[in-house]
Amino acid sequence: TRQPYVFHITSKNDSGEVHFSIIKFPVLDAAGEAQAICTMRIDMTEQRRAERDRNQFFALAPDLFCVLDADGRIVRANPAFVKMTDCGAEELRERTIYEFLNPEDAGEARKRFATPEPTRDLETRWQGGNAIAIPRVFSWTTFPDRDSGLLYVSGRDISERKRMEEQLRQSQKMEAVGQLAGGVAHDFNNILTAIILGLEMLEGNPALTAEIRDSISELETQAQRAATLTRQLLMFGSRSMMTLSPTRINHVVERLMKMLQRLLGEQIFIRFRGGKNLPLIKADSGMIEQVIVNLAVNARDAMPKGGYLTVSTEAVEISAEEAALHPDRRPGRYVRLSVGDTGCGMDNPTLEQIFEPFFTTKEIGKGSGLGLATVYGIVKQHRGWIEVESEVGKGSVFWIWLPASEEKSEALLQGGGEGGAIHRLHGGNETILLVEDEDAVRREVARCLRASGYRVIEAAHGNEAVSLWSEYGETIDLLFTDMIMPGGITGLDLAEELRRKKPDLKVIVSSGYSLDMVTRNMLANTDIVYLAKPYQAHILGSVVRGCLDRKG
Repeated sequence: TRQPYVFHITSKNDSGEVHFSIIKFPVLDAAGEAQAICTMRIDMTEQRRAERDRNQFFALAPDLFCVLDADGRIVRANPAFVKMTDCGAEELRERTIYEFLNPEDAGEARKRFATPEPTRDLETRWQGGNAIAIPRVFSWTTFPDRDSGLLYVSGRDISERKRMEEQLRQSQKMEAVGQLAGGVAHDFNNILTAIILGLEMLEGNPALTAEIRDSISELETQAQRAATLTRQLLMFGSRSMMTLSPTRINHVVERLMKMLQRLLGEQIFIRFRGGKNLPLIKADSGMIEQVIVNLAVNARDAMPKGGYLTVSTEAVEISAEEAALHPDRRPGRYVRLSVGDTGCGMDNPTLEQIFEPFFTTKEIGKGSGLGLATVYGIVKQHRGWIEVESEVGKGSVFWIWLPASEEKSEALLQGGGEGGAIHRLHGGNETILLVEDEDAVRREVARCLRASGYRVIEAAHGNEAVSLWSEYGETIDLLFTDMIMPGGITGLDLAEELRRKKPDLKVIVSSGYSLDMVTRNMLANTDIVYLAKPYQAHILGSVVRGCLDRKG
């Protein structure tokens, strides 16, 4: 023959299979007759192995791979791509890749895929096929083959990474807002302390008319409402003081049942399904009650025509594998409290914002937007987490996960300790060193204490208190100090320094903030009393008298 002839040979040696391509072509003379046969042998072993590896990778890779023509029509796709589209391989060849992308992203993909340059890190949302129930996001990389006009495309599922990034951003935002809320609450607590004490002092004036007395009473009511609001801000910011003790969650819920029914009204039916043999939790029962009440009120507002509220408890063990499915989860034993309703439900944009302070879907004046934010803060303080499931028209369920405790008893961390109990005798004649950097608060506290018979020495900060000690130290019976003050000396620092000079000095620490865990532990292991702002005059008198009367 005068035509070249190509054939392939496969054989085996000690290294495995080897592949050769044999090319034979004639050597022609001037008349076009074959005078000889030239033979070439080309070793194709590495090329065949590379091709086999590419095909295997193409078939088994978890990423999506496909080849597109100039119109975006799918010429070839790997099994992962086929599975994702939920189409057959033949049917897929009649479709374009843009049909499986979110319409809002498809236009940008067309534009980028049409360029003669490679595309990297193009993010689009997947739509259709097996991604209908679970939203997916893919990052695409393309390589255009100029010779064939085809486009080679790979897509990596980055849905989990995007979800984790969003949760991290949300967590950072909530932490920042929590810090801001705590700072605002601290300033308001100082203001409210001065207002509440001042109003109580005015109320004690026998010359007041009934009309003025009524006005003062109304102002006191509004001040207490403001104090409740600041407590909610502190709870959201995980900065409120807790009384932790072994708690049976079923007892907490059972105590609330009658009150909840009155609160929610006759149109809402309440069901409680308490788990059996539940472990104790280490909790502040008052705060857990507030969690349940806030969720119940939220559920009531979601059921304006009535419905069912279901509260249930159960013991749950979280494995390491289950913990990996949710960023807040940790392995261990938990008591799970759930509050579900048959209300209007929530869409995804609402679910993403429900725990943010001041976010509300209610009409103006119908809600402060702090209910669920308070729930979030309380649960975080108890080292737990919240999961929510909701669907528009089908209601919502809130799951609260609280760590189980095997301890049978727990020291109370609530400020006041035994010295914070209410005493009938509020007055005395002892000398008190009052240290407070807020002038208005210091004046009102000093006025109340002096009205009760105490001798009060005032200082605006720690350094001034140390200077006054050198003159009055021997006569001072009690240090009443703010926690955070200018000058670099905290209330606890001041107490430690003065107690080195007078070991039996009684100490009360007060703050519009709560104390962090280190400080709580310090208070739990000492006889220092903590008094949270704002407080009323009779509470101030009770705590001061109780601290002075305490032995040891």
